[in-house]
Amino acid sequence: AYPYRAIDLVEISPAIVRAANRFFRVPNRNSLDDPRVELIIADGRNHMLVSKERYDIITIELTSVWFAGAANLYSQEFYELCRRRLSDTGVLQQWIQLHHIRRSEVAVIVRTLRQAFDHVALFVSGGQGILVASARPLVASSSALRKLSARPGIRATLGSLTELEQLLPRLVASGADLDRFVRDSDDGRHIVSTDENLYL
Repeated sequence: AYPYRAIDLVEISPAIVRAANRFFRVPNRNSLDDPRVELIIADGRNHMLVSKERYDIITIELTSVWFAGAANLYSQEFYELCRRRLSDTGVLQQWIQLHHIRRSEVAVIVRTLRQAFDHVALFVSGGQGILVASARPLVASSSALRKLSARPGIRATLGSLTELEQLLPRLVASGADLDRFVRDSDDGRHIVSTDENLYL
């Protein structure tokens, strides 16, 4: 629905791709048939390690942080890799669970992300968290959001919302407020999750 020129879709599980094509073609808007989409069956982190591409957005949706191997996508080294693969104005977006997790573990995720990105924001909706990060200040343009919202394809994805700008109140914290949450939630341990400690 969005006006991207090219989309690399990296999925580690062929079964997920088959299910998306067989059972979810309507909700995913037949995205696997979109000529802009290049489907790559691989581990996303490994793909970024060998790819030379730079992206305007990297978006990550994965299962719970408690599943084996998931901590590799919340480590300092992974976030630094994402930063290298983003364009100068690029944005990283990552889902984080807010259930079955303590504030101190959310704080570790945010602190780790802040090692690679100067600007981080946390949005919350329906008990789920979305982290947004960039090397540049995160600024939302009302006119750009209204223009996108007017596109019929995007309007069809908004559900109960009437325009994208209504997502902005779901911002919970950014900048100094988010840093204060991290400082107040980590019991003074200042832990950063790395590939070596895999704290999460």
